[in-house]
This record gives sequence, C-alpha cells and structure tokens, in this order.
Amino acid sequence: MLTTYFKRQKTCTAYFAGPAGPYLDEFTDWLAERGYRQETIRNRLQGASQLGTWADTNGISLQLLSPRALNDFRHYLLDHSRLYLSGGQFSIVWLGAQIFLEFLQAKRLVAPSEAPPVATQPELLNAFEHWMLIQRGVRPSTLTNYRPHLIDLLTHLGKVPEQFNADQLRNFILTYAERSSLATAKIRVKATRAFLRFLIATGRCPTGLDAAIPKLAEWRLSTLPRYWPTVRISS
Repeated sequence: MLTTYFKRQKTCTAYFAGPAGPYLDEFTDWLAERGYRQETIRNRLQGASQLGTWADTNGISLQLLSPRALNDFRHYLLDHSRLYLSGGQFSIVWLGAQIFLEFLQAKRLVAPSEAPPVATQPELLNAFEHWMLIQRGVRPSTLTNYRPHLIDLLTHLGKVPEQFNADQLRNFILTYAERSSLATAKIRVKATRAFLRFLIATGRCPTGLDAAIPKLAEWRLSTLPRYWPTVRISS
C-alpha cells in the first residue's frame, strides 16, 4: 500500500488525489511482488503520478493510455528537459511512467499493447555499439549513457547518415546545450562525435563531418565577461 512508502499524510493525500490515485495502492504491491526496493518504488510512484496528471491535462483518461500516449509523454519530458538526468540516464519520472503503463496493461486496466511502449533500437545503433565494444573496447556503461542521445540524433536527423550535414549536426548539439546542463551536453557531444567517427570509418558519411561538432566552453569562469566595460568617473 502507498502508506507503506510515505509516512506523511500530506504526501499520501496528494498522491491519492491525483488521476492515478485509485491505482497506486495496487501498483505499489505489484512492484513489491517483483522485488523492487522501497526507494525505487517511491521513485516509480513519482512517474506514475506525473503520467496520470499529464494525461488528465491532455484529456486522456487512464483507461485510454497507450504506447502512443506514453511516447507523447516522453516528448513532453524531453521538451521540458526532464527526460534525462545530468549524467545522461533516463529520469525517474520516465522510468516510473513506463512501468506504470506496464502495470495497467498487466492488470487489464487499459487495452493490451500490440507493440512495445518503446520502439526497438535502430539497427544502425546496434552496429555502432558492437563496433565500439570490439574495435574501441568501450565499456557497456558508456554506451548506455550514449544511447538516448543517439536515438534522439536519429529521430531528429533521420536514419540515413549519408544525408547528414554540418549545419544539422551543429544545431542538434547547440539547441540541446541551451536547455541542458553542461555535464549532460558534454555527453551528447562525445556520443555524437563517436557515432560520426564510426559512420566515417564504415563509409556511411563523408570524411571530416565529425569536425562539425562544436566544442562546449568548460574552462573555469567561462561565463564571466571577457573584458570590463569602460566606466567613466566624474571629476
């Protein structure tokens, strides 16, 4: 039950009052039966609650939630810089939303899905990860951090790397950097540059295209003005 994981009555009341409220007791029990830890269950409840609120705001009842609606919620989180953590991993809100829809489907509270909520990974990305593991000896955890950024790259620029151009790549990086932390933006830069080098090495895009990826300012005090404005002192 929800009260097992939150002791403050105010917190429990807030959760129960939301659109997902009627399902949260059963949801917590369902997670516990599957071996989720207490802290993880609390985190997943955040995602469930926020998915319910988003759906209600957009006129979608929980009974009509679907993989398509979940994908729309994903784009909403991405647009509001809430899909990823600073290290590049998926946020607890997104993880909770995914597992909540799985719970609703398992309990037949929504229509069963004919397709998985999250699209299968592009074959080109599979080839890149295999190449990085075999040819570069990169750790799997690094590739896990790169993955969401490269999925976004293929979503925004398309899955035909022969058609990539320098302007598209620069905009892809700089637009993201404007609304993200420096740490996360740096991961996107590294992921994109590594991916382009793989494409170049395997003859899938023009040589030198990786040079289009801009470097992000990271030196100490880089946000300070480069000079002091002229100040006139009255005599």
